[in-house]
Formats: sequence, C-alpha cells, structure tokens
Amino acid sequence: MLFLTRGGSGWRKAATAATATALAATTLAFASSPAQADAENPVLAWNISQQYIDHFSVQSSPMAPVPTLTATDGATFAGGNITWTFDGATVDGSETTVQYNGTVAGKFGTFYGVTVEDPALVFDAATGAGSLVATVSGGEIGSETTPAEVTVAEFTGATVTPTTIAGTPNWDGVLPTGSAESLALNIPANQPVSGRSFDPAFLGNLTSGVRAHFYASLNAQGNEPASNVKKAPAAFTADYEVAPAPAPSVSANAAVNGDFVDVTVSGENVVPDASAQFVVNGVYVAFSEKRDIFDIDAEGAEDGAELFLATNHVSGAQLPGGVLSTVVAVDKTKLVRGKTYAIYTWTAHGNPKATDKAYTETVVDIPEAAFPPVIPPVVKKASATKVKVNKVPTTKKVGKATITVTGKNGTATGKVTFVLKKGKATKKIKAATLKNGKVAVKLPKLKKGKWKLTAKYAGSSKYKASSKTVTIKVKK
Repeated sequence: MLFLTRGGSGWRKAATAATATALAATTLAFASSPAQADAENPVLAWNISQQYIDHFSVQSSPMAPVPTLTATDGATFAGGNITWTFDGATVDGSETTVQYNGTVAGKFGTFYGVTVEDPALVFDAATGAGSLVATVSGGEIGSETTPAEVTVAEFTGATVTPTTIAGTPNWDGVLPTGSAESLALNIPANQPVSGRSFDPAFLGNLTSGVRAHFYASLNAQGNEPASNVKKAPAAFTADYEVAPAPAPSVSANAAVNGDFVDVTVSGENVVPDASAQFVVNGVYVAFSEKRDIFDIDAEGAEDGAELFLATNHVSGAQLPGGVLSTVVAVDKTKLVRGKTYAIYTWTAHGNPKATDKAYTETVVDIPEAAFPPVIPPVVKKASATKVKVNKVPTTKKVGKATITVTGKNGTATGKVTFVLKKGKATKKIKAATLKNGKVAVKLPKLKKGKWKLTAKYAGSSKYKASSKTVTIKVKK
C-alpha cells in the first residue's frame, strides 16, 4: 500500500533541489526511547530508526515541507514511539517467526515518503540471531515502488526469553563501501561510510532519492555528519507470548445474623480489567439468584438494582494484589427456600461481561436457619360416618338421630349436613357441628312411608369427607 499523495497521473512537480535539501535536513531534538511492550497486549516496540521518526514527524525549518507520520491498521505512533500489534507466533524447527500488524507511513510534504507494513521477527531462539522483515514501499516525484516483503535489518545476540525478545539490528559493515551491491543501488563509491546501512533488500525497494536516509552518507564537503548516528536501525523490544494471568478464585460462606444473612466473600487474583480507570474503580460483589447475568440492560427495567438482592462495591485500593475480602448483607425476607443463590464479581463500573477478567460466579450454601420453620403438611385420613336413629319421627311427632364421625387421626371436627328423601319429596335439616365427634339432630315430622336419611360429613384438616345413608320407616 502506497500512502503518498498523488496529483493527476503522478507526483506533483517540484524542484529537484528540494529532495536533496530535505535529505540533508536534520532535527534539533531526539525522540525518547521506544516504549516498553504491554504484557497484557503483546506489541513490537520499534521505531524503524531515529532518522525516520525525526524526519517524518518534526518540522525541521519554516521553509521545509510539512512532514507527516501516520500509524494505522494496528500500529500506533504516540510520544515519539511506534508500536505494532501482535498477530501470532509460529515455530518451525529452530526458527521462530513472530508476526505483527500495522502500517506506518512517513512522508515529506508531497515530495517523497516511505511506508513500512506488518513487520515480523524471524530468529533462532537459541542464538538470538535473526532478522526484521516487513512489507516496504517508497515513492518520490516521478517514481514509486511496488510493496514487497523484504529484510529490513538483521541482528545477532538478541535477548530471548520464552515470551519476549529484545535486540539491536546490525549497522556497521552491513553493505560494504563501494561494493558491487552498493553501486547497483546508486550509492556513491565512497559510501556507505564503514558499510553502515540498513539491509540492501530494504534499500532496494525504496526509490533512489530516499535511500540516503538509511545508510551512513557524506555531506557536500565529503565529511561524515554527526546526524549519521540517527540513521541506524532502532533497537526493538517485543512480547510474543504472554502467560495467562491466574484466574480469579472466590469463596463465599453464609451465616444468619439477625434479620440478615451475612455472606463472607474471600478471593484471590480478583483483578479488574486492565484499564487505569477500571483498576481505580475496583469490582462489584453482588448476591443474586443463580442466573445468566450478562443480559442486563442498564437503561431498561432489568438493571442491576432489579437483578441483585444485595451489592457491595470494593474499590481498587481495597484489592491489594487482587485479594478480595468483603461481607454482603442479604435481607432474609428476600430469600426463597429451594432456590439456588450465588455471589458474582465483575469490574466496576458497568454491567457484567463474560470476557471480564474479574468475573466470577460462586454458589452460596444458604443455612436452613435463614428460612421460616417448615410446618409439615397434615395428611388427611379416611373418616367413617355412622347414623343412629334414636327416635323415629311420625306424622305428628319429631324424631331424633345421632351422627358419629370416627377415624384414626384423633377426634373429628367440622360440620354435617342432612337430607331426607322419599321419592321426589325432599326435606333438608339444618347443618350441625360435631362436638367430640358427635352431633344429635331433630328429625322433622314426616308422612308415612320409607324415607332415606343421608348424613354428609364435609371433612376437616385431619379427615376426608364421608357420608352415611339409612332408611327410616314412618308408620303412623
């Protein structure tokens, strides 16, 4: 990818002298050393060269074109330093290849520029020898190169660990002065000075007019300027494999404390997600019925206040070394016997996310004493209703009957209803209440004939319903 601005069918025309003047231009200040890689997010910290940083990012004089240095697609340029995003590592025999993503494009006004994309470190972990390769392209007025992957620089003696590599690319003697390879790159016969240069393959994929930024050159007087030191390939530091952080471990123990259940929560490695803001804010420790808590809509009806029965906020200052210690007090009246409850932790402030490194779910064993006492249900037993006609009614006199309800669950209580039937004729007797399992009722005067008396016991908390029918013969 070539970043340089085009006008019409080619580079906008400008005096040839502008290129020569720009090549000789230097800046007054050096940028700071490359940033250290972030172990949480592996990066390659590599500035290409100090000359590249200074020449394409600092205005050297009021008369010079405006330089620009942009970093995209995974690369960053901040504080005078370039970083590239880790993309993966592979091992083939003794050779390790670590790939990074990102595009860095430097241009000097509209006159010329150099783009470096997707660098990779290829090295022998045992010896620390290897090379920096990248997709490189360049352009200047009237010409440009096709992006191609080339060796940018080689290195020896890099410091290699199972997760990092750091080194300084070779500079001295890389491209011998006046060699056939050097002359083929249109480098003057008395240069590069002491063979100090980026790799010839890198120079070969730049346009001729910008190569002098990447080897030790001589000025118009035939002297070596002090600025040559800035042209050396920049040292690099890189993370390429990060041991996963220990997973958070949380325990929760519940105990009844008056009207509350105190849940004592302890944990290790409970570290908020890697953000200065989040680290300060700490974590939430919340008690809820066990559920999927990742569908919380903070702007809807089902936000944290609705989901959780109790919540504590533990600040970053209260998490020394990821050690968590807090007590969550839960109102006993909010607990329901038979449900499963859990303590949840996640990074504050915000809704929980499954990717949150501080997220945990810990089931809590609620003591039985936290719930109201259980009253065992009464099992109703069968009842037996008996009817004894003590005095048979007549057409002129009332009668009397005694109803007894018995069973194997103690004395029966409740009401008994009565119905007298003879053919289609029906007479009802007012319901009576059992006393000590018995009740006596008056039988009304009846016409002659056979009447059926049915006594129905409605049942109670201890007994099932039952009934009894007897025949009464009214003779006079």
